[in-house]
Amino acid sequence: MIGIIGKNIENSLSPLIHNQIILKHSLNFCYLPFQVAETNLG
Repeated sequence: MIGIIGKNIENSLSPLIHNQIILKHSLNFCYLPFQVAETNLG
């Protein structure tokens, strides 16, 4: 599992794009968005 973390990422196209590439190449992982509060980001 890999992904993107951040605030206000619900409209990110990154998971859609990356998951299409992952499926095309039959890779065994997924790309997920992780909503994280700004105070929890380093």
